[in-house]
Amino acid sequence: MEETKHVIASEIFRPQFDNISANERNAISALKCNSKINLKKADKGTTTVILDTAQIRNEGSEQLSNDKFYKPISSPIVHNTARKAKELVNKLYRSGHIDLMTHKWLITICLKQPRIPEFCTLTKIHKKRPVGRPILFGTSGPTERISSFIDSLLQPVAIKQESYIKDTTDFSNFIENTQIPDNVVLATLDVSSLYTNIPQEEGIDVVCRFYEDHYEQKLPIPINDLRELMRLILEENSFKFNEKHFLQTQGIAIRTKMAVAFSVVHFMADLEKRLLAASPFKPFVWKRFIDDMFSLWTIRIPMEEVSIFVDFANPS
Repeated sequence: MEETKHVIASEIFRPQFDNISANERNAISALKCNSKINLKKADKGTTTVILDTAQIRNEGSEQLSNDKFYKPISSPIVHNTARKAKELVNKLYRSGHIDLMTHKWLITICLKQPRIPEFCTLTKIHKKRPVGRPILFGTSGPTERISSFIDSLLQPVAIKQESYIKDTTDFSNFIENTQIPDNVVLATLDVSSLYTNIPQEEGIDVVCRFYEDHYEQKLPIPINDLRELMRLILEENSFKFNEKHFLQTQGIAIRTKMAVAFSVVHFMADLEKRLLAASPFKPFVWKRFIDDMFSLWTIRIPMEEVSIFVDFANPS
């Protein structure tokens, strides 16, 4: 990837074609039909990235060769996963924890032919060295709807966190309504490869604890059922790439519905509470959008102490 050649073509796939010529339309069609090149949106923004197809396959294969996160499997397991999902959904319905409409919606994919999720990468062109972010397209996959259901249960837990920032508008409003003293130090941090670095069983334990604390005596579904659903989503996250089948063994797949809420509650809410409580140096303002952290430090805190905080957050 050191010799990566990439061409950036903004708005190649525009939804309106009224203002382009027939030649331009033909050129776009030719690009889309050319099997030697790969066209996808960039990881951030609306830019389109054009890369050599072989190069994309090589990068995907390189990422999937990391046995810390993935392992090859001999054949698809989606049918078995769908069967397990069906059993869990029926259990929730029989015990009265979901209504008939929710049951019908959750069970639909389990009754149909489940689609095998597909792995791809979206290029991070904002990095000095363009690399691909691993993405799973799991539409109609065996755990898609139960993941969406879990997400609806975890979202209220995620947004309850004191540091929570919803989006850019929310952050702008926060800044406009915050009195910031003169001579402060601004520091921003983020987590490296958040989604793939979350230990699955630890994540489930932390999320269940936050879930129980948030809902108290009015749990939407029992803790054990929540745990079983999340474990199925995480431990049977199978997919295909270049006609080969794989299983993700650590972390959570980007694009599965519950990924953000699960990561925010576990890896960020729990981590930041422990970090801020234990660190000898603390910012006076700490806000976070998923894993992007914004902090302000008073002038009496020299930059060396901010660096100490960062080192403390990254134990060797």
